Formats: sequence, structure tokens, C-alpha cells
Amino acid sequence: MSSQDENSHDIQCQSSGASTVRCRPATPRGSVQMDEFIHRENLALFKKRLSDPVLSDAERKVILKLLQDEQAKQKSSTEQRAVHER
Repeated sequence: MSSQDENSHDIQCQSSGASTVRCRPATPRGSVQMDEFIHRENLALFKKRLSDPVLSDAERKVILKLLQDEQAKQKSSTEQRAVHER
């Protein structure tokens, strides 16, 4: 069952018995696009920060770790999309 609330967001409801109905917001539209935008911006920011000549070794190490984590997210989400498209 799906319906619209007052803010025009999809809501998914599920009946789990004679009198119990559970409703929750559906995945917001545009969330995938927002995630991809944030991902691209994070990559650009981390790469830009790494090019800063006054960056300390400790700061560089932290930013490199953040960059690696962000790149791993990209690989993970690409793999998940491939599985869901099958």
C-alpha cells in the first residue's frame, strides 16, 4: 500500500495482522542524486586539500584516509547497483 502525506512524500504501509498497520516514509526522491553529489564534492575537496603546500604530515594522513574511505564508498555503491540491476 502506498499513499501521499501532506508534504507530498511517498509513504509505504504494511499490514502485519488484523489490526496492525506499519507505515514509514519511502526512500526520498533524489536521495541517490544527493548522495552522488556529496560523494563527488568530497572527492574534489579532499584532492584540493592534499595539494595545499602548508598541510602538515598529520593533516595529510587524515585527509588521505578520508579520501580512501570516500573512494571505497564509490566502489561499494557501484557493486550494490550492479547487483540490484540483475
